[in-house]
Amino acid sequence: MGYNWPGIGSSKSTVEADDLMEGTARAELFLNQGIGPESFREADPVLNGETKGRPNHTHEGYIEKRHIFKPDFYAAPSPRMEAVSSQVHWRTTGHSHSDGVIFTPTNAGTGYITIPGTATRLKLRDHARVYFTSTFYCFEFGGLAFPKGWAGDDDANGDKNKHHLFGGEMRRAGTIGLAIHGKDGYKSDSLGSTKRYVYTSTLYPFASAFGGESRLCANGFCLLNMLGRHQHNIIYTVDLDPGVYDIGLVFSCRDAATVPAHSYVAINDFIEGGEIRKNKSVFFMARNMVCDVTYHKRAQADEQLAGWRTLNDKDPQSI
Repeated sequence: MGYNWPGIGSSKSTVEADDLMEGTARAELFLNQGIGPESFREADPVLNGETKGRPNHTHEGYIEKRHIFKPDFYAAPSPRMEAVSSQVHWRTTGHSHSDGVIFTPTNAGTGYITIPGTATRLKLRDHARVYFTSTFYCFEFGGLAFPKGWAGDDDANGDKNKHHLFGGEMRRAGTIGLAIHGKDGYKSDSLGSTKRYVYTSTLYPFASAFGGESRLCANGFCLLNMLGRHQHNIIYTVDLDPGVYDIGLVFSCRDAATVPAHSYVAINDFIEGGEIRKNKSVFFMARNMVCDVTYHKRAQADEQLAGWRTLNDKDPQSI
């Protein structure tokens, strides 16, 4: 339905912010309150001489109640809105530990697994453009990485000489990415341009070198820094054909290698202890996701909708 706003007067030489704000406010008022029963009036008849280019038209085009289809809103377990020309899927998860999710190499393995609260299933009847947006807070805890303070070594083959592998945010604990699985052959575990990384956040308790030797600092307690705690954002736009798709964030743990644990003793030396993992528990907190779908082209029913509900040989999942 068209909305007639008188707009900015022709006598004005400049456009001010108030002019634009007034126009926006009037349009919002009309959309939210102005469409009522009186808006659905009878169409105006086409006068003689105005039917050129519009044969068999007796009335001007005008919206009627039958032209408006209300959107459908769905709650849990899949909150979404489905309209004639679009869909919107959303998820939101709080920051408390009871709302969080934890991955370790033991419970999740090293393959990609869906992060709860960041994924949804799309059922597209037409060609659509999909706008995916997600934000989440994540960090690793429990693993142990070498610090930059680990002393150098004359032995070129020694691990201590590889300082480019040491320090905060140097030991990767896992990889996050956006995955799209569906009938048209998306088979990759995650899209490379969307990858984000989680790093081991606890460092080995070694200080810088003194007199050519390394000493354990803080009486052997690990160095817990906040460098590895991130608020990540992933935004992606993709055009999809009609079909069924699963879209969302996935996570892959890194395999858990180990480092030896050391115990500090009174003689300022260390003795061998047990083994500690280099990466352990990865926490995902405060997760939010919005997947906005807009149809831009009608599907051909005889060619493109016949098999979209069946299993696709390009994707191992069952639809």
